[in-house]
Amino acid sequence: MTFNPYEEVDSYFVFHQRVVILNILKVARSQKKKTIEGTEVHQRYLRMCYEYDIEPVFRNNILYALKAFEVAGFIKIKPGMKITKLDLGEYTIDDWIQAIMLSPDFSKIKRQDTVRDAIQELAKSQKSVTRDQIKEASGIDDPSGEIFKLVKSGVIMEVGPDDIRWV
Repeated sequence: MTFNPYEEVDSYFVFHQRVVILNILKVARSQKKKTIEGTEVHQRYLRMCYEYDIEPVFRNNILYALKAFEVAGFIKIKPGMKITKLDLGEYTIDDWIQAIMLSPDFSKIKRQDTVRDAIQELAKSQKSVTRDQIKEASGIDDPSGEIFKLVKSGVIMEVGPDDIRWV
């Protein structure tokens, strides 16, 4: 039986395991090397937790998530926490990322990504942007919470209500 991430990822893995898996997938997508360092996954996990205001779990829980992913047959781990094999079946890395991001647990992350992407795109053509421009570009009626989190994580700087800048 083939594992379908769109139907089963929520029931098979708990939230923080999905966050770890998401970071493995993003590392795999961004690099050309065949080996993924466990330390890089851990660093990205911590950075993601900070950026999205997620309470991180202890390192042992991350190792447990990697082991669960290995037991499921999706990765192979070598000594030194090196991930040497990624087997996603008939699905691509992007399919898996999309399946994880469709989870209700990830709705605040999707909203924040949408606002961040809108600000980044607007910042390409102008020095500062307004909340109304962000609302229009992102399609989110009230992006205040997402703007606050992006300011807190150092992604943007809010000089005033109508002066938001990409850092």
